[in-house]
Amino acid sequence: MLQHDLTILVIDENAIRASIIEEGLHDAGHRKVTVIHEVNGVARIIETLRPDVIIIDIENPNRDMMEHLFQLTRTVSRPIAMFVDRSDTASIEAAVEAGVSAY
Repeated sequence: MLQHDLTILVIDENAIRASIIEEGLHDAGHRKVTVIHEVNGVARIIETLRPDVIIIDIENPNRDMMEHLFQLTRTVSRPIAMFVDRSDTASIEAAVEAGVSAY
């Protein structure tokens, strides 16, 4: 599979930042980029879209959101990268243990 054939799902609550990420991916040659702004209902979107890579950018994840993402990583066999602006060390360690790459 060529890098340009990747289907990428970007999940970002911040519409401006999401558009910057999307533009960067397009500039890098990726054409199959879908952006959503909410984690709720993401399992259905993933099932329909079947992305090769999932990028999650969250400003300040709360416990409920982290738990939802942990459940998601257990059911999705795709690479997931999560970027957070603010988080405590315990949350990052829990994310990594759940299989999420946190940056």
